[in-house]
Amino acid sequence: MRGKTNHPPYTEAFSGDGRDAWVTLVDSLDALMARADVVFSAVVVATAVPVGQSIAALVRPGMLVVDVNASTPRAKRLVAEAVVANGGAFVDANLMGAVSIYGAAVPLYSSGDGAARFADRLRHSGSPIELAGPEPGRRRQSRCCAAW
Repeated sequence: MRGKTNHPPYTEAFSGDGRDAWVTLVDSLDALMARADVVFSAVVVATAVPVGQSIAALVRPGMLVVDVNASTPRAKRLVAEAVVANGGAFVDANLMGAVSIYGAAVPLYSSGDGAARFADRLRHSGSPIELAGPEPGRRRQSRCCAAW
């Protein structure tokens, strides 16, 4: 989806950065969905559901949709239902730290019907993935805290 920056038509500087990182830029969600096997949704919370539903409308059977948005469990379930209804698999991948600190090795807490497949595909990436089960939107229980 279009953001405030770096959307078609792309600047030469942005296109060059993409080529240097082995990224193929496309001009639309339709074009992306036709090429990809795994799609990551990383948008602002306010647009997470409409973007997720747009992705779900174009999902191909077996496609993996990975939601890394900081939206609510209810929002995650809405998107997951739409993805699964159209034949895709959904992953709610919660970043458990700052990418600026961990880089690609940021720990992930993942749930959804596609979480195990996602973890298997990324097992050599260096990113630790903790599985939380098939229910999207499941949040990690705190392992701390004293009773007050």
